[in-house]
Amino acid sequence: MKKSSLLLNIIMLISISTSFSQAIHSGYRIADKIHLEGDGGWDYLTMDDFNSRLYISHGTICQVLDVNGKKVAGTIPDTKGIHGIALARELNKGFTSNGRDTSVTVFDMKTLQVITKIKSDGQ
Repeated sequence: MKKSSLLLNIIMLISISTSFSQAIHSGYRIADKIHLEGDGGWDYLTMDDFNSRLYISHGTICQVLDVNGKKVAGTIPDTKGIHGIALARELNKGFTSNGRDTSVTVFDMKTLQVITKIKSDGQ
């Protein structure tokens, strides 16, 4: 049993080191950096290819990045414990799931203004 466990550990170690080596030599590199202000943790990212905007959940706000201009286009405030961002381009509406106050924020995708906040029972 110990020999098979040792063999399995060796195989896993070789596999991990091979994957790490491939990642280092893949050609990926940091092309640019954009500093984003704010406190709290980060969660999901949502890309809007049509409008070249990246929605970033960050603590208590959703930061919206203009990818082409490499700058913050705006924020969607009061999204306590934000997790994910869903977009409905045909309705021009976006939605954030806010874990700390069990709500959903509905916002206008063009202006980034909050339309309404929907309270949930958290289930």
